[in-house]
Amino acid sequence: MNADLQRVYGVCLTDMYEGRIPVLDVADFAVHLPRGGAVHRWVGGWAALTAQEEHLVNVEHLLNAQIAQTAGKRSAPPFPDAPKGERDAEVAKARAEEKRASRARALASMQNRING
Repeated sequence: MNADLQRVYGVCLTDMYEGRIPVLDVADFAVHLPRGGAVHRWVGGWAALTAQEEHLVNVEHLLNAQIAQTAGKRSAPPFPDAPKGERDAEVAKARAEEKRASRARALASMQNRING
């Protein structure tokens, strides 16, 4: 958030903490951050892309649909899903690590029962 606020508005969160800028102004800035910024990439969804990037996704989809139609396919390819956020990737990674750790604990417990 701080990086986006500095990049777009030239405001730092420490300015708010030190009383140089009102909290409501920072909240207003945060709500109106432009598409494609770090906050939107973290959360995911179509706002993670800039308007130009989203237009390119639309053009690519239309071209793929045209190619499918020319090839004689009856249905167009599905529209791509919204981009996943970096947060989702980190959560998935943490879940995978916990699953591996759980398996390792279960294996160690089983070996202790066999040996003990």
